[in-house]
Formats: sequence, structure tokens, C-alpha cells
Amino acid sequence: MNKRTLWVNPAQCTGCGTCVEICPVNAITLVDGHARIAEEVCTGCGACVTSCPEHAIQEVIEARIIPLPERPAPAVYQPGPLMRQVATTVAVVGTGVLVKLLQSGARLLGQWLTSSHAPTISSLTQGTPGGMRGSGRQLRMRRRGH
Repeated sequence: MNKRTLWVNPAQCTGCGTCVEICPVNAITLVDGHARIAEEVCTGCGACVTSCPEHAIQEVIEARIIPLPERPAPAVYQPGPLMRQVATTVAVVGTGVLVKLLQSGARLLGQWLTSSHAPTISSLTQGTPGGMRGSGRQLRMRRRGH
């Protein structure tokens, strides 16, 4: 049967001496206001662990560290020369298409603004199409010159 190893946490120990009084083999002494366990005398009975009001005496749990196997580093994607050429071609063609679309949109906007269907300043300020007053039929007749 393995003997338990006990440890005193000096940050928690207040030096009250309860563990010194309870130890059946006198393995605990107070040094500089903290309990100290003589490992060669201690039997590991644990009486001091349960009697400590500050829970400053704890059992040492030993563990073995097993390193994990090394994982290979993930591969970093490196595009080949063909993929770089395709990406460049797509970027150039896409830019050309975008320029053509913007030019067409600007041309259509210019045509619409110069047409008779575009709103005029007077129609925007007076609230009637073309600045004319009257019902829909009257407006159509005036536009036709009647």
C-alpha cells in the first residue's frame, strides 16, 4: 500500500496549530508561523487534512505527463502558375466588364435625363408633370397640341 504524501499550502495556513495537536506521530511542527510536515516521520494517515480549519493541508496527487504525438503542420495552399494566370485573367476581364456596364449605365442615364419623360425643375417644384395644371385628360390633350 502506498503512503500518501501531504503538503501544506503556506498561503492558506494561519499557524493555528490544530494539525500539530492532532498528528498521532508528531510529524508536524510550526516554523515561521506555518505548519511544516516532516515527510520521513509522516505516515500519511490524513488526520491533519480533515482537522485543518483553513484546508491548508492537502494530499499531493502525482501525475505523469504523457506528451501528445506531434501533428503535422497544415499545408498552406500555394496556387500553381496556371491558377495564378486564370486569376489574373478573371480580374482583368471582370474589370473590363465592370467598366462597360458603368459606361452603358451612364449613357442610359444621360438619354433618360434628356428625354421628355425626365422630371423638370418646374414639375418638381409645382407638383404636376411638366408644370401643367388640370386633369389627366386635359394634360394629354395639351401635350398633343390640342
